[in-house]
Amino acid sequence: RWYPGAGLYRPVTLITTGREYICPQGISIETTRYNWVDATVKVTVLCDHCHGTNEVVRMSVAGQTFDFPLQKEIHGGGCINQAVVTVKDVKGWFPEDPDNEDENHRPTLYDITFSIIDNNGLGKVLDSKTVKYGFRTINYGLGYGRQNPSFSVNGCKYKIKGVCLHHYLGMLGAAVNKAALERQLVLLKSMGCNAIRTAHNMPSQWQMDLCDSLGIMVMAESFDMWKYPKVKNGYARFYDDWWRTDLINLVKANQLHPSIVMWSIGNEIPEQGSKEGNRMSREIQNVMHFWDPTRPVTSGMDRIDNAISTGFAQVLDIPGINYRTHRYQAAYERLRQGFILGSETASTVSSRGVYKF
Repeated sequence: RWYPGAGLYRPVTLITTGREYICPQGISIETTRYNWVDATVKVTVLCDHCHGTNEVVRMSVAGQTFDFPLQKEIHGGGCINQAVVTVKDVKGWFPEDPDNEDENHRPTLYDITFSIIDNNGLGKVLDSKTVKYGFRTINYGLGYGRQNPSFSVNGCKYKIKGVCLHHYLGMLGAAVNKAALERQLVLLKSMGCNAIRTAHNMPSQWQMDLCDSLGIMVMAESFDMWKYPKVKNGYARFYDDWWRTDLINLVKANQLHPSIVMWSIGNEIPEQGSKEGNRMSREIQNVMHFWDPTRPVTSGMDRIDNAISTGFAQVLDIPGINYRTHRYQAAYERLRQGFILGSETASTVSSRGVYKF
């Protein structure tokens, strides 16, 4: 339904490796604890064609090194390695870092290098990959309900003040331009914006990298429709065959970005008003929880009364409401979560209660 551009409108890379290599999108890092001095992280590294007997995975970050053997062989000759390590003397990732004198108070990011080391080859490096990562935990007061409906990053409370941002760059078109993306986000931040909601499709990695470095929180959203079509040639044609794959790819491509603080599984989905939508939202959310148990799931609902009556809104970790601000209080009182999110509250035809053409 939204024009995505055509041809190659984002960077494309061909990666060549040796026989043993770290799989693309094969690195997962989850910060389980941060206490202002140390961070405990759960690390998963998926490698291919490693035997798991001679090789070890080496993790290097902030001058510290951790070695752990490949633990589990999977199909096709690949190995998966999982470990829990504590990294000392590191700063956490915050949307606003008061200790950073940069005018944008950019948060702290670390280069983390993962290498496959051949112990039989005198420590030969078979493959290596470096990723940027920010140590942070998030909490939405889930489970506390009305007693504590606050949102926090590393224990610090924040109000989410964001905009909905489609991936194209206005007159510059759909082809991604990193400098223009940065200018756009810096301007938004200077206006007081600290969050963006991506628009219904896979976000650009350049955009997510910039949000990481600028301290802008992100709701990464997939789907403008499910099975019920909004337009003749929309995503509904492919939903049954592709929804699961597309969601998993969204998580895998973006799970390392500390800026992403929630996932959205749909924008104004017509099924919100049906019992079938209740079942579908539960199924989709369960898939997201399986692949990423660290982030909650929301959806932008534009018919909140219908969504509540069908149970669609009750399923979501975070109920998001598009417009209908006069329905917020009633929705808050009827919903189990104890809080709601204004997922889309104003546009060019509805700004602060003033309507002009």
